[in-house]
Amino acid sequence: MESLEILVLVAIVILGIYILLSIFFSFQMRSFYLQLSKRKDAIDVLTAQKYDLLRMIGKLFVRHQIDVPQEFILSKRPRFEDTLQNIKDTERTIVKSFLVQTAQALFYYGEQNQALSVNPEYVSLKKSLAEVDELFRKQVAIYNALATNYNWWQNFALFRWVSILFRHQIKELIS
Repeated sequence: MESLEILVLVAIVILGIYILLSIFFSFQMRSFYLQLSKRKDAIDVLTAQKYDLLRMIGKLFVRHQIDVPQEFILSKRPRFEDTLQNIKDTERTIVKSFLVQTAQALFYYGEQNQALSVNPEYVSLKKSLAEVDELFRKQVAIYNALATNYNWWQNFALFRWVSILFRHQIKELIS
């Protein structure tokens, strides 16, 4: 009888430890989720800054009367910080691709014009854009690392039921 009591006691202790670990797991997943949200917000801010810098460069092109295809002159487009909050990851990729193409085209046309390529405002905007791009890449790398950890822990066999219970969704990596 004594060995049965010890066995039940050990089972209760193991179950208690498992329940405590499950609670800790749910708090960790919540922490991951909050960190991912902060990083995604930071990425949105940097995307909006990049867009604004490209708009200012476009205004310089208009001011210096440099011919550029109209799709690259963002000064005629509205600001879009608010719309970034409501877009999906695939749309974020399209926005990112568009901004990269716009920056490449504007820099190509800007370097063709001698007066603009040495203009202090243009050089300053170009440097600011490079800094924003670097910060963007760092934020994306951190986000992707967190998302990879989040996805791994979400699929961890011992606590998968907690992820299902709290409806954790797999996070897509940002390219």
